[in-house]
Amino acid sequence: MSKGFVLHLGLWLALGLSVCQAGERFENSEVCNLDPKNEVSCRENMGWGLHCHERHRCRTKDLSPLEYNSSAMACSDEEIAKRAGHVCEGFPWYNGGYPLHKLKWDEEDEYSKCITPARDGTHCEKWLSSEDSRDEWEAGSCTCDKTKTWIGPNFNRTFCSEWSCEQIEVSKCPPQAAMIDQTSRRWFDRWDWGRYGWSWPYDRATRKTWLQDRFPGYDPSLMPQGPWNFFPYQCIDCQDNCVHVGPEVETERSLCECREDYAGSCVKWFCLEFDDAGRHDVEEEWYTAISLDQNGKVVAEWMGDIESRSEFELSHCHCITVAQSGLYCEEWR
Repeated sequence: MSKGFVLHLGLWLALGLSVCQAGERFENSEVCNLDPKNEVSCRENMGWGLHCHERHRCRTKDLSPLEYNSSAMACSDEEIAKRAGHVCEGFPWYNGGYPLHKLKWDEEDEYSKCITPARDGTHCEKWLSSEDSRDEWEAGSCTCDKTKTWIGPNFNRTFCSEWSCEQIEVSKCPPQAAMIDQTSRRWFDRWDWGRYGWSWPYDRATRKTWLQDRFPGYDPSLMPQGPWNFFPYQCIDCQDNCVHVGPEVETERSLCECREDYAGSCVKWFCLEFDDAGRHDVEEEWYTAISLDQNGKVVAEWMGDIESRSEFELSHCHCITVAQSGLYCEEWR
């Protein structure tokens, strides 16, 4: 290690400690928030690469159903910071977040509903999805691409073994901005959704059925009420001069496959999720069934463990409605 690097590292540590002792909330890579597409790389560069990811922390994907309980998702701040890559074991490497800044928590409420059941009633061929969180929402659909047949002692059963999903991810208007629709005189027809070259034509007459145009078969009346019922909208900030400040729109795609099945039900599956920014920040998603229904034919509850460069997520899902055939979940959250 060069003397110059040691000197700079020592100065950086001294500054970091002085900020901690002063009790201020300071984030030296706050500038990275201005470039969402390159935020992760920016933070890594600002931290001089002094970060790590202890991915074994807060891990649920390797737990068996018997090992899983609600405490499996209760991680300490220290464990979370180490898995997220903010601090490393034995030394508080710092990449612009924790411990000088609060850990960023977020919660998502996800809902899915089957709209196209298989003719034999064994599985779902197409389903809709929506996700809602504090600062954004998602909506889209999934399609079963490949099936597998389980051969049992008394009957044979087909289940979905591979499927793909497409969703749009849309930011909500910031607190200081108002949400306007196409009836507003301030509506800007040339707004480029996402500002990264992704856009589509608008039709005032079909504003309320926009998602049906974007995802054939999507019926907003089947889903919970949310901002997706009013899209497209624009965000306008009139604190000084009225300017359009959003929303940002991206496309997300998922490719999923069943990794383990039991009596014709998929009990472990894996998904890769990536957006229109490319595959540089792919999410790896692992899901494991933690309970079946009383007949042992439908996955009633499952957990998810999601990992990417920029964040990790833990999810807990349950079946709301079982299909009439009693062989698959028709509605889940």
